[in-house]
Amino acid sequence: MAAPRIIRGVVNADGTIASGVGFTVGPTPAGHFVIAFSSAFPAAPVVIATGGKGATDHTFTNYDSLAATGVDVYVKNSLGALDSTAPLAFVAMAV
Repeated sequence: MAAPRIIRGVVNADGTIASGVGFTVGPTPAGHFVIAFSSAFPAAPVVIATGGKGATDHTFTNYDSLAATGVDVYVKNSLGALDSTAPLAFVAMAV
């Protein structure tokens, strides 16, 4: 069995990378993170993402466009609006 490939990172609310390698973050509206993997996975990976504390204590995440090459992640506040003040932490993994 092949070893799992893992990319993990933390992205600041402004879209700059706080930690992690193997990915870039495209320019988007704050709260929307377009993550592109520097090297594609063999197939779409499992992605786990969570929004950090922004201006509100309650954030949630959802994703769209999951592919071997990247994923779009949205961090939203308790009202469902994009949270422009919250960072994002994620892990992408595939075998």
